[in-house]
Amino acid sequence: MLDIARVWVEFARELAPGARAPVRLLPLDPVRWTHLVPGDRITLYENALPGGTATVLEVRPPEERPPRVRPPTG
Repeated sequence: MLDIARVWVEFARELAPGARAPVRLLPLDPVRWTHLVPGDRITLYENALPGGTATVLEVRPPEERPPRVRPPTG
């Protein structure tokens, strides 16, 4: 099973090999990520080979979206 997330580098357009920077992860399925706590180390993959590691600094629950309200018709 894969825990897939969108990842982006904070405050920079790109991250050079071997460089460090804060990144954000947006999990495809947040339930599969609930076990993580600050201090956990995770391995990041872009393909079959490890592409880097990360230390979890903060965990936020997914934001609830308010229900969509359709405008009245007629």
